[in-house]
Parts: sequence; C-alpha cells; structure tokens
Amino acid sequence: MHWRIRSQKRFQIRLRRWNRKSADTRVILSCERHRQCRMKTVFLQWRSREPPISKKKAAGSALLAAAHNMTSPDAIPIGMYRGFAMVLSFDTFAKEYRLNLKGQLSHPISLGTDLFGNIQRIDNMLAGLESDLRQCEAQLDNARVQLSNAKGGSGQAVPARR
Repeated sequence: MHWRIRSQKRFQIRLRRWNRKSADTRVILSCERHRQCRMKTVFLQWRSREPPISKKKAAGSALLAAAHNMTSPDAIPIGMYRGFAMVLSFDTFAKEYRLNLKGQLSHPISLGTDLFGNIQRIDNMLAGLESDLRQCEAQLDNARVQLSNAKGGSGQAVPARR
C-alpha cells in the first residue's frame, strides 16, 4: 500500500473524529454561554411524560433508582442531560452500571453509589470535552502535516515491513 494512501485514510479518520468531538463540545459551550439556558439548570430530563429534575440530590437518587430497577443488562435510554441522550446499561464483566452520554460520540461513565458523585462524574466528563477537543485538534494538525509531506514525497511506495 502506498504511504500516501495510508496517510490519507488516517487523516480522514482523524477529521471525522474531530468533527464529531467538536459537535459535542459545541453543545456544551453553547449551553454555558447562555446563563439562562434551561439545560444548564435541569439536571435530568426523563422521558417526555415526566417533569424535568432540577435539584442535584433528586437527580442523583433518580439515577440510582433507575440503575437499581434495571432487570436486564441491556442498554435502555433514560432521558437527556445538557443536550446529550443518556443510556443506562450494566456491564456484567466489570459488574458496574454504565451511563453513556450520546451526542455525535458516545461518552461512557461508570456509576458509583453516591447521589452527588454520579452527577459530578457526568459534569467532569463534560468539562473534559473541551480539552479533548484541543488534543484532537493538535492530532489533526499533525495529520495534515504528515499528509502534505506524503503528497510532496517522491511518489514511490514505502517498502512493506517483513
């Protein structure tokens, strides 16, 4: 396989990941820019029939109750949090509850037994999205440089490793 083709594929993969990560980060940043944003004050928005939960303690206990009421390890959607869909599952191998926040990418979080701790874990993961985006941008810039170097190369195939 040509070095050029491999570099282009890697670049495309990194570009798709950057686009997805930036879309998830934009959801968080747009919410934080608007102080009156409803998503910022609502901790959990359960299914559409139920009212949103705006107290941290009530949200933590509702999240733990949803986890303890699971009858199957299969993933079930339980609501929304700050623009992300929440999907709860049970990992039978690690024997722990997992919460996936789904935007363009899936962001897994292991749940504990503390009411406030689970909400804090979710907030910490969302706060880390911005730094993850910066790392992804640096990798994308590096991939662009590598791609331009590969395009400017002699056009010869790189010998395969034995």
